[in-house]
Amino acid sequence: MNIEDYREFCLSLGEGTASGRCLHKVGSLSTDSEAENEKVEEKLPFTAFHHASEVLVFYVCGHMFSFFDMNNFSVITLKCQPDRIEELKERHSCIGKPFNESPKYWIGIDPTTAPDNLLKELTRNSYEIVKAKYHKQSKIKKNMKKKTILMMAAAIIAVMPCRAQIRNFTWQNTQRQYMLFEPSGCDGALPVMYFLHGLGDNITRCNNEMHFDQLAERYGWVIVVPQALSVSGYTMWNAGLGGSADDAGFLLALLDTLVADGKVNDDSVFFTGFSMGGFMTHRMAIEHGDRITACAPVSGLIAFAFANDVPVAPVRMMHIHGTADDVVGWNGGSAYFGTIGISVDSLVSYWTDWNVCDPTPAIDTLPNRVNDGLRFVRYKYSGDAEFQLLKVIGGTHDWYQDTNTHDIDYFDEIHRFFLGDGSSLGFNDPTDGTPGFEVWPNPAGGYIYVRLSEPTTLTLYDGKAMPVMQKDIGSGVNRIDLYHIPKGVYVIADGKGVSRKIIKE
Repeated sequence: MNIEDYREFCLSLGEGTASGRCLHKVGSLSTDSEAENEKVEEKLPFTAFHHASEVLVFYVCGHMFSFFDMNNFSVITLKCQPDRIEELKERHSCIGKPFNESPKYWIGIDPTTAPDNLLKELTRNSYEIVKAKYHKQSKIKKNMKKKTILMMAAAIIAVMPCRAQIRNFTWQNTQRQYMLFEPSGCDGALPVMYFLHGLGDNITRCNNEMHFDQLAERYGWVIVVPQALSVSGYTMWNAGLGGSADDAGFLLALLDTLVADGKVNDDSVFFTGFSMGGFMTHRMAIEHGDRITACAPVSGLIAFAFANDVPVAPVRMMHIHGTADDVVGWNGGSAYFGTIGISVDSLVSYWTDWNVCDPTPAIDTLPNRVNDGLRFVRYKYSGDAEFQLLKVIGGTHDWYQDTNTHDIDYFDEIHRFFLGDGSSLGFNDPTDGTPGFEVWPNPAGGYIYVRLSEPTTLTLYDGKAMPVMQKDIGSGVNRIDLYHIPKGVYVIADGKGVSRKIIKE
């Protein structure tokens, strides 16, 4: 089958669900409805990377199911069920390794030697796998926010402590360890957040400092804290800086086990990590973004070993980094290890290009509540998959978690981003300079926080200047629920007539 015939076949797969065909260039944004998302789109999203400038990709529901190099039509990479891959390779000599993708979930097929019916069958199979995954994720995500709120409420009223366990897991004949934190009072498959520790660290020390049991209760999520293996006397992840362990395989195998046990929901999988754990989080996003809902690496870069890799799928990303970090520097260098990865500016370009984001971000400064010498500025890039950079001006190689001494709690910021409800945009500085009246996040999801210097009565007005809600609140920080308020633009005013405009998403 030649290139044109194959293109026609791929595009025809979506003709029964939506009309039209289109070729998108980098920077185009999709606003199709769920039904329209089932149509096939061919894109050239890789023009920012010279080595991949001629790779043509076919998408359904915003995720790729087939791609090949137009200058070398010898391998088409397709999604496939893991339990079929080895059998297909044994039966058909035209099937082999995929190009730049995980051989556990993808296959490569030579279109010059493969029978047309086999190529069509496997392409249609790949299309159906990705489409089915999208529909499952859509259903889960619609319920996830409501479910998370209910789970948080259950965690608050529960009297039993969080169930934490240290467990062993055998992977590739090696015993691995991890800590598992499950919220009390919550049954069924829950969202799961992985935390990956830094170089030389261990999960016991991490827990003593970060109190994952409290986080599991606060969020109503399962938290998994896996242990890296020791390499030359230091525990480290195989994130492109040394080591040869199949850590990605271990993390996914552990996920599969937790899913099979009914503990976690495989459509609500989140990764975060610090330092080398941040490097590993980037690697997981690049190689396994089709299994991950969102990632938030902190103070960790993309290693050079993966800087030219093609991500398996667009994935929502939030990167947090301090400008004064001398261990993993903003420019990719380290005062202790030399040059260890691409710069923060380069990784922003990497993810915004691959996620097909608008190159112009919305810039937002978070409130400066305590005198910690830091400022937190968020850069939000909208696209096929959102990317956010949280720039910590003056920030060092630290995980900021105590809101008594710092403006924000990294875990809370990351959790809000993972929820994806619009609440992670942060706070817009008041334009009138009035002290003691701060409102965040803005845009808002299901709630806002209001900080006041004295008690007052707040009134929320809609676009027609009609009051829709009134609430008496005290001084300090107050949370106001907006779940019953329709989406739109509102004005919130205090008893003295000082107002702020907010957007409910």
